[in-house]
Amino acid sequence: MSERVEPRTDEGRREALAQKLTADAIGALNLISVYLGDRLGLYRVLQEHQGATADELASAADLHPRYVREWLEQQTVSSILETENPEAADDERRYRLPPGHDEAL
Repeated sequence: MSERVEPRTDEGRREALAQKLTADAIGALNLISVYLGDRLGLYRVLQEHQGATADELASAADLHPRYVREWLEQQTVSSILETENPEAADDERRYRLPPGHDEAL
């Protein structure tokens, strides 16, 4: 016997579209952050130094530490970067590119 599949309700379709658009927006923002990291040389510096704190990266890239810290945290939450010591204070936390990520970026 075949099961009868009920068509989605308007509410179900609306929710599915809202979820899709939210995921698409997050993906777009992630790509913008990747673009910034590439254009500003942040990935290159992280690779060359095999990791860095926000202050070290900001100094090497000639950027403001606060903006670099925000970028690093976003990249870490998105699993593009990883932190060596997540329990450390913000100014002591070290970030790095996981193995293989440099090739994809």
